[in-house]
Amino acid sequence: MTQKFTVKETTLKMRRVSEISAALRAFKDMPVLKDNNYLKFKIARNRIYIRDELMALEEYNKTPSGIKDYDSEYAILCRKFCDKDENGKPIVDEKGNFSIVGNLVEFSDEQKVLRKKHKEALDELEENKRCFNELLDSEVTILYIPLPYDDLPEDASTEQIEAIMPIIDGIEVIEPDKK
Repeated sequence: MTQKFTVKETTLKMRRVSEISAALRAFKDMPVLKDNNYLKFKIARNRIYIRDELMALEEYNKTPSGIKDYDSEYAILCRKFCDKDENGKPIVDEKGNFSIVGNLVEFSDEQKVLRKKHKEALDELEENKRCFNELLDSEVTILYIPLPYDDLPEDASTEQIEAIMPIIDGIEVIEPDKK
């Protein structure tokens, strides 16, 4: 017997589409889906519908090639000017960042030279970030197959349910009139 699914469309911010994609990706590994081919198909198809929209984001999320050189030279600079303990080892905070207090002026001067040297790559990185954020705030129209509320995995997190709310079907929320 051939299954038929209704395809709908909705307009959302790209940021929201990205959240939906992440939630659908997380669903694919849930054990409850093992025997539910019906829901697996809907999740897979929705991921395919969304994938094309997310390709543009990936383009601007790439790191420019010159940034790797900048990062390596920056790490060397940090090691050179960072504060050291009594054994001569670099002092780092809980996040792994070097402590640079004693040689801050020298470090800042060298950092300016390094930034000037890699200006083109750093400018490209900033432009990519700007375009990426602009795209996240843009509206796109996506196709989707509604996911029935009753078929959603019981072990789905609140965050996952919140992310996919725009494509859930079978539940109506009636909010009070606001006057």
